[in-house]
Amino acid sequence: DISTMTDEQVFTRMIQETVPHEIGHTLGLRHNFKATADLKNIVDNADSTSVMDYEIDLQALTEPGPYDLAAIAYGYEGDKSLYEGKDFFYATDESESTDPQSNQWDAGDVFEFYSARFAHFRKLRDAGLFSSPASYSRSQRHNLAVARKFVNRDEASGPKAFDFLLKVLATRTAEAPFDSAERLEAMAVLTDADPNLEPLDDKQLSKLAKGLSKSVAPVGEDDFDTRVAMLEALKAMNNIYGRDAIASLDKAFSQLGAKLPARERELALRVSQALAGYFGK
Repeated sequence: DISTMTDEQVFTRMIQETVPHEIGHTLGLRHNFKATADLKNIVDNADSTSVMDYEIDLQALTEPGPYDLAAIAYGYEGDKSLYEGKDFFYATDESESTDPQSNQWDAGDVFEFYSARFAHFRKLRDAGLFSSPASYSRSQRHNLAVARKFVNRDEASGPKAFDFLLKVLATRTAEAPFDSAERLEAMAVLTDADPNLEPLDDKQLSKLAKGLSKSVAPVGEDDFDTRVAMLEALKAMNNIYGRDAIASLDKAFSQLGAKLPARERELALRVSQALAGYFGK
């Protein structure tokens, strides 16, 4: 609780966390962004096994953890009991884009940490503590991106991560435009073609298309530009699931016909054009 600390105490603590980390580098240790997930090796109520992790400021280790002692002993012919027969989590900078457990500034069960962090940021949003939808979007982006790494890569948390992202994408709330900001971020991570991510399977692609369609459908109030972006994502899928979702939208808009206001008629036209030329590319 930094409210009980003087500026000098805060500064001292930050130095105490930084110095052993940098000394670790001089001894040849690389970052270990998986150390906070290594729950079986964490000791003394710490959040990590390594000073080479990036932890939340003022919560990081101030002296070498079990992983650091083991790595140094191994590299410098030290006490073998520190590493023999032991199995430590390790993943460094290059692994962060592919390993769900390898992240900066987290602790404990990774998926639970980031989904709870997402919910916490929503509470901050509801309390009026975000200055703009753009700042809110930036804050939520990392939470959603980490969840995406779990999809089809982690047997336990992967299905939960996909369902979590799909729910964010498809659920309209009363908190527009902040609502649109987080939904667009969820759309971006679910449609990301990054080769470092595991591709979605057919069942997931079908659910994604339906989720995008739900965000475009002429039901209730919603931001026009957000709906256009969701339609563009459906077009970019370029598969049968995207095509069928657009066909169902075209039917829904057509049934309303002349009842549609001008802005909805524009969207209906975009849907009709998208359907007509869907596989043209």
